Amino acid sequence: GMLISVGRIQPIIATLATSMVYTGVSLLICPLPGGTIPREFSSKITGFAFGVIPMSAIILVIVIIVLGPTQIPKLKKMFSRSKKNFEDELKDTEKDKPDD
Repeated sequence: GMLISVGRIQPIIATLATSMVYTGVSLLICPLPGGTIPREFSSKITGFAFGVIPMSAIILVIVIIVLGPTQIPKLKKMFSRSKKNFEDELKDTEKDKPDD
């Protein structure tokens, strides 16, 4: 969604590009196309840190800390743009209503 709204990339191109990225990442994790994820990798991702905190939560916090400062301005711009588009569309539909 961000590639399309912020990057102004055509949806089909964004879909194909993210598919290629996911394929590349999966080939880094799996030794061969298809097959299963190595047990060492899956146990690290689905396990718990200190026996309490899910590893997925820790990974999410790390991603937010690393990407947050660079992505927050882009997100604000994207949401303000969508809010403005929504308000413009709302005004257009109100103009099109027949007067009683």
